[in-house]
Amino acid sequence: MYVKDANGCIATTSVIVANSAAPTVTATSTPAACGNINGTITATGAGGVTPLQYSRDGVTFQTSNVFTGLASGTYIITVKDFSGCTNTTAVIVASTGGPTISASSAASSCAANTGSITITATGTPTLQYSINGINYVFTSTFNGLAPGNYIAYVKDGAGCISAVAVTVAATAGPSLNVTNTPSSCNINDGTITATASGGTAPYTYSIDGVSYGAAFLFTGLAPGNYTVYVKDFNNCIKTATTSVLNASELTLAVSVINSSCNGNSGKITATATGNALPLQYSLDGVTYQAGNIFTGLAPGSYTVYMLKMPMVVLLLSLQQLLRYPAHQSLYYLPMQPVPAIMEL
Repeated sequence: MYVKDANGCIATTSVIVANSAAPTVTATSTPAACGNINGTITATGAGGVTPLQYSRDGVTFQTSNVFTGLASGTYIITVKDFSGCTNTTAVIVASTGGPTISASSAASSCAANTGSITITATGTPTLQYSINGINYVFTSTFNGLAPGNYIAYVKDGAGCISAVAVTVAATAGPSLNVTNTPSSCNINDGTITATASGGTAPYTYSIDGVSYGAAFLFTGLAPGNYTVYVKDFNNCIKTATTSVLNASELTLAVSVINSSCNGNSGKITATATGNALPLQYSLDGVTYQAGNIFTGLAPGSYTVYMLKMPMVVLLLSLQQLLRYPAHQSLYYLPMQPVPAIMEL
C-alpha cells in the first residue's frame, strides 16, 4: 500500500487481505400434504460473514430461514453472507396423499335407531373419524344410527381428509298371522295360534307384550279380544289382534231313511248348528268322520256321536235333545263323545 504527501514524498507498507470462507447451508422440509401447496423448508446457514440471508430462487433473499406455502418438488436453497459470498443446497419437498378410507354398516332394525357404521382407514397418524365432517373423534365405529345415507370421513395427522359414502339399511320386522278356535260354552278352552315369517329368526311370542317365549300356541283362553306379539332376533316387534269367540251351544238334528225290506239301505243324516264348527261324527264312538251322512245301514238301533275336540258338547236321543247343564264340569267329558240314540 502506498501513501504520498503534498511534497511528493511516498511511503509504503504491506497489507494482507484474507480470503474469508463462503457460508455453508443445509435444509430440511415437511411434505406438501394432500397434494396442496403447504410444504415447508427450513434452511440452516453457518460460517461466512454475518448476517446471512436465504433464497429459494437465487434472486429474492430474506433474513428468515423458513419458507412456507410450497408445492411438492425440488428446491435449490441459497445462503448469502454479508460479503456476498453464497452457497447452495438442494432439498425435496415431498407430497403426501390423503388417507385411504372404506366403511361398512350394520342395518337398523325395524326402522329404529340401531344401525352402525365402522370406518377403516390408513394414513399419517393420528387418524380421526367423523360422520358429519364437523365433529371428529378417535373411535372408528358410530352406533345408534337411523336408516339413511351417510358420508364417512377420516382426517390424518397432516390434516388431510378423505371421505366415502355409506348407507345404513333398514331391516324389516317379522310378519304375523294368527288363527284361533272359540271357547266352548263359556269354558276357557279357546286357543290362538301365531305364525311368524320374515324378519330374522328365531322368534318369540307373547299375548301380553311382557312375557315372551318360543311357544306359538296359546291355550286355555277365555272369550275376548287379544293382541298377539312376535319378536324376532333383532328385537323387532309386530302385533296382530284376534277375538276368541264364545261358541254357541250346539244343536244336533238327525234324519232317518229306514232300511227297506230288512236290507242294508238305511241312511242317517246328522245336522249340527252353532259356531263351534268343524265337528266330527261317528256311529260307534271310535271312528270319526268329517261327513255327517251315514249310509248302507241295516235295521237296528244306532247311536250318533258328535264331537267337538276336545270337549263333548251335547247328546241327542229319538225323543228329545239333551244339553249338558252349563258350568258343570261333571258333564264335560274330555275326549269322550256323548251319543245320540236313533232307531232305524
